[in-house]
Amino acid sequence: MKRPIVISLLVLLLIVVFPSVTVQARIKKTTVKNVIHYELDKIQLQGIEVQDFQSLLHFAPYEQKDCKVKLKAQSQLINEQYHICLVLNLENPKYDLGSGYIKLKKTSTGKHDYYTLFPVLAHYNVDPLMQWVGTEENAWGIKYPSTWQSTCYEGESKYEFRFLLTLADFEDLVAGEELELLIFLNHSTLYYQIKNLSELRELKQKVMAVAKQPVPTNNAPAYSLEIFNSAEQLFRLLAQNIYTPELAGLLAKLGRKDVIYLENFRSYYYKEKGISFTIANTGEIVNIGLHNTNIPDEYQPYQGELPGGVTFADERRAAEAKLGPPSGFQPEKPGRFYAGYQGFMINYSNLYIKDGELTEHGDYAISSVILSLNTPAPAQILAPVDTQEYISLLGQSIKEPKTQSFLKGLGPGKVSSGGKYTYYFYPQRDAYLKVDTATSVIHTLWFRPKALGFQPYRGNFEGEIWLLDTRRSVEEKLGEPTDWGNSDSGAFWAKYRTGAKIHYQYLSASNRYNPVTAIEFSLEDETPAQPGAYLLNLLGKKSDSPEVGAFLGSLYNYSVLEHSQVTVLFTNLALGVSSGLNGIELTFTGREAPQISGITLRRHYFTGSLPGGITFNHERESIWGKLGKPVDSFGSENPVDDFLIGTKFHLSVVYYTPKDSPGKLFPDRINIYQVKDE
Repeated sequence: MKRPIVISLLVLLLIVVFPSVTVQARIKKTTVKNVIHYELDKIQLQGIEVQDFQSLLHFAPYEQKDCKVKLKAQSQLINEQYHICLVLNLENPKYDLGSGYIKLKKTSTGKHDYYTLFPVLAHYNVDPLMQWVGTEENAWGIKYPSTWQSTCYEGESKYEFRFLLTLADFEDLVAGEELELLIFLNHSTLYYQIKNLSELRELKQKVMAVAKQPVPTNNAPAYSLEIFNSAEQLFRLLAQNIYTPELAGLLAKLGRKDVIYLENFRSYYYKEKGISFTIANTGEIVNIGLHNTNIPDEYQPYQGELPGGVTFADERRAAEAKLGPPSGFQPEKPGRFYAGYQGFMINYSNLYIKDGELTEHGDYAISSVILSLNTPAPAQILAPVDTQEYISLLGQSIKEPKTQSFLKGLGPGKVSSGGKYTYYFYPQRDAYLKVDTATSVIHTLWFRPKALGFQPYRGNFEGEIWLLDTRRSVEEKLGEPTDWGNSDSGAFWAKYRTGAKIHYQYLSASNRYNPVTAIEFSLEDETPAQPGAYLLNLLGKKSDSPEVGAFLGSLYNYSVLEHSQVTVLFTNLALGVSSGLNGIELTFTGREAPQISGITLRRHYFTGSLPGGITFNHERESIWGKLGKPVDSFGSENPVDDFLIGTKFHLSVVYYTPKDSPGKLFPDRINIYQVKDE
C-alpha cells in the first residue's frame, strides 16, 4: 500500500524540480565566407498587463490585443564590427497594425534605462496609408522619431522590423536584472518581459568571442573622470572612437543612460550627469551635450565649466556680453533657438525645467551647450550700425549726402528696379530700403535688430528689442499691436504704437513665444491681405521652404517632420499631416523633395480666413455668390462643388445638412489643390 505513495511523491518531485532544469540555448552557428554568425531563433516573451494611456488618447475602433509578436536575435557584421540585429515580427489577423515605435527597458537596482530603436529595414504586407513621421522629445529637448498612422482599417497585416544594436549596447542591455520590450502601436501599447536573459547572455559571449576587439595602442590618450569637469577638456573626446577600450571604459563610469538609435547615428543620455553623446554608426563622437535640466530623481544639470566663462545662470544677453555675437541663429520652435559659435552651439529656451517645475524667462535661458567640430566659423566682426539713425532715414531722400554717407557704412549694396519703386539691398547686413523711383524718397526700410552689426531696437519704451525676442517679451514693452496680418510667406507680423512693424517667425497669431525675425518701418498703409491667401501660397511649396516652415511651426506643436525618414520607413510617395486642434490636413507628395499638393480644412476646428472670403457659416447659395458658379458639382446626400480660384487653384466644398436646419447645406470640409498642368 505504501508503494503508490512513493511513486506519487516521486512524480510530484519531478514535477516540482523540472522547471529548474537548465534548457540548452537555441543558438545556431553558421559560417558564410569564413565569417561566423550566431542566431537565437526565438526570444521568449511574457506579456505584462499595464494601464494603456495611449488608448485613452486616441479614439480607436479596436485594440491590438490580437497582435502576435515574435522576436529573435542574430549577429551581423557591418564595417568589420559585429552588431546584434533584433528581428521583430508583428501580425494581427483581424486589423491593420498601423505604425509605432519600439523601446527596450532595462532595469538594474530599481533604476531604468531606455533604448529607443530605429528600424534599419521595415517590411509591410500592405502599403500603410496616411503615415507620417513626427518627433517625440525628452526633457532636454532631444528629438527622436515616432511614427503614426491616422486611419486604421480592418484586415490582416504582417510587419517585420530589423533593429541594429552595437555589441557594446547589447552587452549593457543583457547585463540588467530585467529587460522588457515596449511596442507602441496605433491605439495600443504592448509590454513584454524578455524571459530568457541567460540565452541572450550566452549569445553575447559567443559573438564577443569571435568579434575583433580593438587593441589599445601606446599612443592612446589616458582619460580619467576629470575630463568631464569642463567643456575645454571634453573637446578632446570629439571625433574619438568609442570602440577603443579606453573610451568605452570611461563612458561606462558615467552610470545609467538612455539610448536613442536613429538612422545614421545614436545618442547616449547620461541624465544623472547632465551629459549626452551623439555617436556615428562607425563609432566616432559627433557632438557632446551639456544640459541644464533639473528633475528630481531623473535629470540633473551638468556641474562642470561651460565654454567662454558662461554659466547656466546667464541669460542670453549676459551670455553674449561674454561670448560676443554668434555667427548664426537657428530658430528651433517658438521659445527656443540655437546660437552658433566656433566649436559649440548654445540652445536657448524661454521655458525650461528647474527643480521639477516649468520655469518661464523674460529673456532666453541657456538650456544646453552642444560641443561639436562641425560648427560655424567665427562671426564676422562688422562695424556697428546706429539703429535709430537708420530708422531716421525714413522719408528722407536717398540722394542726400548724409544719407549716402550712412548707407556706405552698410557695405556694398545691390540695386534693382521694380517700376514705381527701386530696391536697395545690403547683403552684409541683410537690410533693405524701398525707394520711390520718381522722388527718391525712402518709403520703407527693413533690418534685423541686434544682428549683423545693427544695434538693438530702442525707442520711447523701457528696454530694447533683439532678433528672436519672443512676442510676449516685445508686447511687455510696446503693448498690444494696433494692426496685424500675415506676410506672403505666411509668417505673422504686428504693428505697434511706435510705428514698428515687427515680423515674427511663424504664422500663429496667438502663440506668445513667436520669435522676432525683422523690424520694418514704412510710410505706406498696410495693404489688406486677401482672405486665405497664405493657404494658396502653401500649395506647391517644398517641405523645407520658409512658407511651410512658418505654417507647420505654428500648427504642429512646433515639430519638424522628418520627410527623409518617411521614405525609409514606409516607402510611400504621399503622407498626410493632420492637426486636429486647427482642423487642417496637409498632403505632401514627392519622395526626394516632398511638396504640398493639397490642403483640407474641417469645420469643427478651423477658424482662419478662407479663400474668396467664404466661411463655414455660409450656405451653399452664399458660397456660389462669392466664388461664382462651380466648374463641377456631384453627389446628393453630401454634395460637392468644385470651384476654380483664379487660374491656378481648385477649391472643393463638401456640404452637410445640420439637424437644426433641414434643407440647408453648409460646408463640412474644404479641399484646396493646384490645377494640374495639361
